[in-house]
Amino acid sequence: MNNTSFKAVLWLVFLGLLSYNIYTVVAAGYGSVFPPFGSISESQMFLDLSIALGLFQVWMYFDLRKRGKPLYHFFCYLIGTIFLGSLSPLLYLILRK
Repeated sequence: MNNTSFKAVLWLVFLGLLSYNIYTVVAAGYGSVFPPFGSISESQMFLDLSIALGLFQVWMYFDLRKRGKPLYHFFCYLIGTIFLGSLSPLLYLILRK
């Protein structure tokens, strides 16, 4: 898959997830996802997603350092990940040059 096709797929995933997130917040409210430990399966999913996003953050940190980007780029995406979940890493991959 060439870079243009890859970016197009990332944009589709990003826009689909963004649409679903907006729908969820409008329908149930932002606070409806908390607490994430209502059941054992919710706990497992939350921990699994947290580990995956944490691993991505580590990779992104080293990728930004390798590319010579300032450290505030990392913190912007880190804060975005805390509040927006996978949308922030998806946006990083889309905007990455």
